[in-house]
Amino acid sequence: LRAVLRGLVKERQALRDSVSEYSWTRFGRLHAELFQKIATKHGFEASEEAPEDVTRQPAKIYIICHGVEADYRGGPTTRMALIAEYARAQGMTVEVLAKASELPGNDTESSVVHVFNSWPLHFTSRQLLEANKRGYRTVYSPIALNLEGLEHYSSVMPGLAAAWQSTSSTNAIPGFGSASHRSATVYQVDPRLLPTEGVPGHFTSLRTSVAVADGVLLLSQYEQSFLTRIGCRLPHASVIDNGVDSELMATADGSAFKSAHNLERYVLVVGRIESRKNQVAIASALASMDIPLVFIGAPVDKKYAEALKRCSGKQVLHIDHIEDRQLLASAYAGATVFLMASWSEGAP
Repeated sequence: LRAVLRGLVKERQALRDSVSEYSWTRFGRLHAELFQKIATKHGFEASEEAPEDVTRQPAKIYIICHGVEADYRGGPTTRMALIAEYARAQGMTVEVLAKASELPGNDTESSVVHVFNSWPLHFTSRQLLEANKRGYRTVYSPIALNLEGLEHYSSVMPGLAAAWQSTSSTNAIPGFGSASHRSATVYQVDPRLLPTEGVPGHFTSLRTSVAVADGVLLLSQYEQSFLTRIGCRLPHASVIDNGVDSELMATADGSAFKSAHNLERYVLVVGRIESRKNQVAIASALASMDIPLVFIGAPVDKKYAEALKRCSGKQVLHIDHIEDRQLLASAYAGATVFLMASWSEGAP
């Protein structure tokens, strides 16, 4: 038993070590380096606030993201805040806008526009085209998702899960879990496999946005592979992996979160409440179990959130958002089980 436990600890330590270099400082630094590269390539004047060893750097970064992030904070919210924090530390001014039409147009020789997210459909391409029309250099972070199973998990799954409540097994529900969606592993095995377009116009919008941008930033090799498969040309793309609070997570104490919410054992699920995150299936599977289920994430899809309530058992705690990263780390550290059952992610 001792040998088995030591082996498990060694495996866990190896997993932790594999992400230790991917800090949020590195994440911010690599973004700032791309901004500087674009400024140098296109002859921006050196800003007065820039460090002495930087000859070309944008005086200002405009970050544009759709309105959902303002109301329902999620992963992109965290990334944008950390990029802004690092850019400001390097002497750049940062302003967050809702759309490109808000750009002033009088600072195109000293500013870079960074457009986030490829959703809602066509929003990003319109912002990039508008920014280019006004004369700005642009960076695009698509956070591109494979949505080939969207119809199944957004429309079919909530109904199936609700029906499951009156049956003893998913075997009695025809079609449960029979989505046409294929896992990231399947695509990794077969490099010739082409995704199915889950939403009409999705691939065209991504191709247009990627082609328009001066630089493209991707979250993973998987996202890069997905975009290449659907016909995007990426000679101007770089992969910047998500940051990890490895030190904070390694030293986190689960007692703070447990004490705050009067919990002992619990199952943790983190992510905005939406069909892509698959919380309905998790809630349905655990509805009859005698253990609290904790969801941390804003209800971005109201109808799906209602379906989640209907499928959940009695011991469910829903927390919209945790701003305090130490408390969030405590939630992870204190969990008996952490579940992530998303149908699609940009960095699986």
